[in-house]
Amino acid sequence: AYDYGIKNVVATLSTSVTEKQLQLLRMMNVKIILAFDHDEETQAGQVATQKVAERLKALNYQKGVYTFNLGSLGLSGAIDDLTHVQTLKALKTITKLF
Repeated sequence: AYDYGIKNVVATLSTSVTEKQLQLLRMMNVKIILAFDHDEETQAGQVATQKVAERLKALNYQKGVYTFNLGSLGLSGAIDDLTHVQTLKALKTITKLF
Protein backbone atom coordinates (compact mmCIF):
# COMPACT_ATOMS: atom_id res chain seq x y z
CA ALA A 1 0.00 0.00 0.00
CA TYR A 2 2.83 2.39 0.85
CA ASP A 3 4.23 2.03 -2.67
CA TYR A 4 0.90 3.36 -4.00
CA GLY A 5 0.71 6.44 -1.80
CA ILE A 6 -1.26 5.01 1.11
CA LYS A 7 0.93 5.95 4.05
CA ASN A 8 -1.02 4.61 7.02
CA VAL A 9 -2.27 1.04 7.04
CA VAL A 10 -3.95 -1.02 9.72
CA ALA A 11 -4.30 -4.75 9.16
CA THR A 12 -7.01 -6.81 10.78
CA LEU A 13 -6.96 -10.50 11.55
CA SER A 14 -9.17 -11.92 8.82
CA THR A 15 -12.40 -9.90 8.83
CA SER A 16 -12.52 -9.36 12.60
CA VAL A 17 -12.67 -5.77 13.80
CA THR A 18 -13.21 -5.04 17.49
CA GLU A 19 -15.07 -2.12 19.02
CA LYS A 20 -11.75 -0.91 20.49
CA GLN A 21 -10.22 -0.85 16.99
CA LEU A 22 -13.18 1.12 15.65
CA GLN A 23 -12.88 3.62 18.50
CA LEU A 24 -9.14 4.05 17.81
CA LEU A 25 -9.81 4.64 14.11
CA ARG A 26 -12.51 7.14 15.00
CA MET A 27 -10.09 9.02 17.27
CA MET A 28 -7.54 9.23 14.41
CA ASN A 29 -10.12 11.20 12.37
CA VAL A 30 -8.84 10.05 8.96
CA LYS A 31 -10.45 8.66 5.82
CA ILE A 32 -10.82 4.89 6.04
CA ILE A 33 -10.46 2.58 3.05
CA LEU A 34 -11.75 -0.91 3.81
CA ALA A 35 -9.89 -3.50 1.76
CA PHE A 36 -10.96 -6.99 2.72
CA ASP A 37 -10.42 -9.90 0.35
CA HIS A 38 -12.92 -10.19 -2.48
CA ASP A 39 -14.19 -13.77 -2.52
CA GLU A 40 -17.03 -14.40 -4.94
CA GLU A 41 -17.84 -17.77 -3.40
CA THR A 42 -18.28 -16.88 0.28
CA GLN A 43 -18.69 -13.10 0.00
CA ALA A 44 -16.96 -12.88 3.40
CA GLY A 45 -14.93 -9.79 2.56
CA GLN A 46 -17.87 -7.99 1.00
CA VAL A 47 -20.07 -8.81 4.00
CA ALA A 48 -17.33 -7.69 6.42
CA THR A 49 -16.93 -4.42 4.51
CA GLN A 50 -20.63 -3.64 4.87
CA LYS A 51 -20.72 -4.63 8.55
CA VAL A 52 -17.68 -2.55 9.47
CA ALA A 53 -19.03 0.42 7.51
CA GLU A 54 -22.38 0.14 9.30
CA ARG A 55 -20.62 0.00 12.67
CA LEU A 56 -18.56 3.09 11.84
CA LYS A 57 -21.69 4.89 10.68
CA ALA A 58 -23.38 4.00 13.99
CA LEU A 59 -20.41 5.63 15.76
CA ASN A 60 -21.19 8.79 13.75
CA TYR A 61 -17.89 8.59 11.89
CA GLN A 62 -17.60 11.78 9.82
CA LYS A 63 -14.36 11.60 7.83
CA GLY A 64 -15.54 9.14 5.19
CA VAL A 65 -15.41 5.39 4.65
CA TYR A 66 -14.38 3.99 1.29
CA THR A 67 -13.80 0.61 -0.34
CA PHE A 68 -12.39 -0.96 -3.48
CA ASN A 69 -14.72 -2.31 -6.14
CA LEU A 70 -12.68 -5.33 -7.23
CA GLY A 71 -15.71 -7.05 -8.69
CA SER A 72 -15.97 -4.33 -11.34
CA LEU A 73 -12.50 -5.37 -12.51
CA GLY A 74 -13.35 -9.05 -12.56
CA LEU A 75 -10.90 -9.64 -9.71
CA SER A 76 -11.40 -11.89 -6.73
CA GLY A 77 -9.28 -13.37 -3.98
CA ALA A 78 -6.79 -11.87 -1.57
CA ILE A 79 -5.98 -8.18 -1.81
CA ASP A 80 -2.29 -8.89 -1.27
CA ASP A 81 -2.23 -11.25 -4.28
CA LEU A 82 -2.99 -8.46 -6.75
CA THR A 83 -0.32 -7.70 -9.32
CA HIS A 84 1.13 -4.21 -9.67
CA VAL A 85 -1.14 -3.44 -12.63
CA GLN A 86 -4.21 -4.85 -10.86
CA THR A 87 -3.43 -2.76 -7.77
CA LEU A 88 -3.22 0.42 -9.84
CA LYS A 89 -6.56 -0.42 -11.45
CA ALA A 90 -8.08 -1.26 -8.05
CA LEU A 91 -7.01 2.10 -6.62
CA LYS A 92 -9.05 3.77 -9.35
CA THR A 93 -12.19 1.93 -8.20
CA ILE A 94 -12.21 3.34 -4.67
CA THR A 95 -15.75 4.43 -3.91
CA LYS A 96 -17.24 6.21 -0.92
CA LEU A 97 -19.62 4.15 1.22
CA PHE A 98 -20.63 7.18 3.30
